[in-house]
Amino acid sequence: GAVTVAGPLTGRGAGTPRRARVGARALAGLAVCAALAAALSCAPEAHGHGLGAETISVDAGGRTLMLTAEVSQSDSENGRISIKAQEEDGAAVKNTTLMVKISHQGATILHERFFAPGGTLLIETRAAGEAGMTGERESGTWMARDGEPLTLAGPTLASGGLYGFEIEIITVDEPDNALPDTGAHRMDVSVVETTPHIQTALDGGEAAFETKSYFDTVSGLEYDAQSSMATFSMPFDWREKSISHVPVVHVEVRFPKDLGEFVHPGYAGQVNGIDLFHASVVVDDYTDEEYRTVHFILLRDHIKSLKIKQQHAGQDIPDSMTFTLTGDDMVRFPLISYTLDEQFRIDTSWDPAEIRPGETTTFVFTIRDGSTGEPLRQSSYYFELLQDGRQIYRTSGNAVVGGSFETFTFSEEHRGQITVRFDEIRGTDSATEFSILVVPEFGAAAAAVLLAGVAAAALLRRSLGMRV
Repeated sequence: GAVTVAGPLTGRGAGTPRRARVGARALAGLAVCAALAAALSCAPEAHGHGLGAETISVDAGGRTLMLTAEVSQSDSENGRISIKAQEEDGAAVKNTTLMVKISHQGATILHERFFAPGGTLLIETRAAGEAGMTGERESGTWMARDGEPLTLAGPTLASGGLYGFEIEIITVDEPDNALPDTGAHRMDVSVVETTPHIQTALDGGEAAFETKSYFDTVSGLEYDAQSSMATFSMPFDWREKSISHVPVVHVEVRFPKDLGEFVHPGYAGQVNGIDLFHASVVVDDYTDEEYRTVHFILLRDHIKSLKIKQQHAGQDIPDSMTFTLTGDDMVRFPLISYTLDEQFRIDTSWDPAEIRPGETTTFVFTIRDGSTGEPLRQSSYYFELLQDGRQIYRTSGNAVVGGSFETFTFSEEHRGQITVRFDEIRGTDSATEFSILVVPEFGAAAAAVLLAGVAAAALLRRSLGMRV
C-alpha cells in the first residue's frame, strides 16, 4: 500500500492532499506524515507554509476572511490549483476578484487577475503543452466559470518543491465592492517530490537511493561507500523572516535494506557541517519491507540553532541546506519502540551487543505504558524472531513486574537481518518490531538497531508536543 499526504501539481510523487491510501505496513508512514501535517496546519495569521495546502487569516477591509491555497493531482499529467476565500465560520463569500502570482524555483509561472464566483478559483494544470493560461478572459480578467475551466500549462508544473503564492483580494461579493489596498498575502505551499539517485555500492554494484522532500527540491545525492556517507542539498532561505514561518523541514532518504554496508545501528546527521540532534535523525524500518527510510526532521528551533552555530563558526551561510548522513555503529541501549496505537512502549537491550551465530543472545525488555512510561505488571506477550518473512522462533511469556527476558541461539543460517517482534501485548492486537543483524557482512562493530516507524512517529509527536 501507499501513503500520500500531498503530491506535485503534475508529474512525480502523485497524490492528493488530505487523502491517503493506506496499506497494512504503511500505517507507520501515515503516522509520521499526519504528525507533520498537523504541525504545518498551525499557520501564522499573515503568512503560511503548508504541505499541499495552506490556510491563513486575512484582513479584507475590516472583514476577516480565511484564504486557502491548495495544489493537488488527479494523475501523472494533470493537476489542479485551488484558491478559496471564506468567512471565518466557513461560509462561502459571493464572489471575489483576485490578483494571483505563483513562483517556483525563482521563476514566475503565473501572474494574472481572476474573477472567482463563490469565492473559489479553480485552475486545471497540465505538464504538457504550450506554457500559459487558456480560458475565458474579459477586460484583462480571467473568468473562472462553471463548465468553462481555466487551464495552466507548462513543464514547470511537473516539479515538486516550494510554490510561492502572492494573493491580493481586490473585490468581495460584488465586482464593484473594491477593498482597500492591503498588499498581497503570501503563502508557501510545499509539494512532495520523490527523486531517485542511483549510486555505486562498495562492491561496484548499484545502490538505489531515493529522496523524498516535504519542503523543497533536493538536488543530486552523492554516496561515498568507503566512508559510509550520503550527502545531498536543498534550497533554503536562512533569513529570520523566512525561518519564522517554517514549522518543520522534513526530508527522507531511502535505500534497500540489503545494502548491508550502509545498514548501521544508527546514523549521525549534519546540515552545512553542523551536527544535528540525535532526535532529528530517525530510522524507520517498519513502513517498507524492502527499504530503510531515514527521516531528517528539523523543527523551527533546531533551524534557528543551526543558523546561530553557522554564524559562530564564521561560516558564510549558503542559500541551501546540505545534509550529510553518516553510518554510526554505536549501539545505544535501551532501544525504545512503540506500538502503532502508542498504547505500549517496549524498552529492549541484548547481550552480547554484537550478535554472533553459536552464541546465546539474551534479550532483556520492559513493557511500559505508552503515555506515562510506567512499567506494566502482569503483561503477557508473544516474542517472535523472523527472517525474510519466515518465523524462526516464537514463544509466549508474562512479564510479572513489567520486565522480562528471552534467550535464543542463532545459527550460521541466520546470518543477516533478523526481525524481533513483540505481538499480542497484554492480550491485545498491539505489536511492535525492530531489526537486528547477526554478524554483519561488512564488519559493523555491533548489531544494527532499527527503530520502528511507529517509534519515528512517536518521537516526532513528542518533539512537536502533540498527539495525532
